[in-house]
Amino acid sequence: MKRDRNRLFEVGVLTLLILMTVSRGAIAELVWKPTGDARGIKLEMMKVSEEPGDALAKAKARAEAKARAEAKARAEAKARAEAKARANGLWTDPYSGIEFVWIPAGEFMMGSPTSEPGRDNDERQHRVKLTEGYWMGKYEVTQGQWKKVMGNNPSNFTSCGSSCPVEMISWEDTQSFIRKLNGRGNGTFKLPSEAQWEYAARAGSTTALYSGNLTIKGKNNGPELDPISWYGGNSGVHYSGGYDCSGWSEKQYSSNSCGTHPVGKKQPNNYGLYDMSGNVWEWVNDWKGGYPTGTVTDPEGPSSGRSRVYRGGSWLHYAGSLRSADRYDDSPSYRNRYLGVRLLRQP
Repeated sequence: MKRDRNRLFEVGVLTLLILMTVSRGAIAELVWKPTGDARGIKLEMMKVSEEPGDALAKAKARAEAKARAEAKARAEAKARAEAKARANGLWTDPYSGIEFVWIPAGEFMMGSPTSEPGRDNDERQHRVKLTEGYWMGKYEVTQGQWKKVMGNNPSNFTSCGSSCPVEMISWEDTQSFIRKLNGRGNGTFKLPSEAQWEYAARAGSTTALYSGNLTIKGKNNGPELDPISWYGGNSGVHYSGGYDCSGWSEKQYSSNSCGTHPVGKKQPNNYGLYDMSGNVWEWVNDWKGGYPTGTVTDPEGPSSGRSRVYRGGSWLHYAGSLRSADRYDDSPSYRNRYLGVRLLRQP
């Protein structure tokens, strides 16, 4: 009788423990352990696990900590790669293959002196300070790079080849290209401001061209342009689909068919940038507006307007249009066979 009562007592305790455990939502590991006691076998609670909610919370915390550690490692690796690229002065986008050159912060005189040959009246000289360095495209964006990102090639001069600059693109088209490129996660790309473009083009020079002065012997004849650019005086081509330039007057070299040429075939400026004069005009970010009279810091142009600016001159244009200070503009939706793009990557 007494032994039976003891067993009934132990069963009651076990039942109570199980009910308490279940009511708490815990998971109990129950072990029967012989005690040698004549009254029977004693039940001991050897281990009670954490509540499921606590376990899930800890697992989530561990996963989040791991994700943070991995993100930190990626960021540190990216920072090391960025520092190495900046030390070397060159960075290449791993997706598009677009190469960039590091342009240090600095200041310069933007615009042109009144004595400069070919000068226009919208080039008032003024001092500009750029407080941050940036990555500037080493070359104009090519047809091959555009097709890689956008899946199409809008260019007129497709016979020129994939290493020739993309053209027939509007300012709005460049924004679509930039959005897709930014979506790859390899940095923040944009169009340069007018000031950033001219600062990079001049590369420390104060003359009409980044290579020195310009002598205009005829509309399409500026001898100093020949080593550094493709312009209306030397842009003859032999591929099919060239533009009829047989009627152009005062050319430096005679030709019947003209067009774009592969990027990087002329002499670069002191920053190592190619075709900053000629081949294709390059869209910049600014709305067209008048220049200020005093010193400005990191200017971005007017906040609104009717036309966007492009810079640099092209294979089709007169010698005077190839000057570092020359400006032109059109509607953001405007396309032409002489309009292309060069990108800036933010540090």
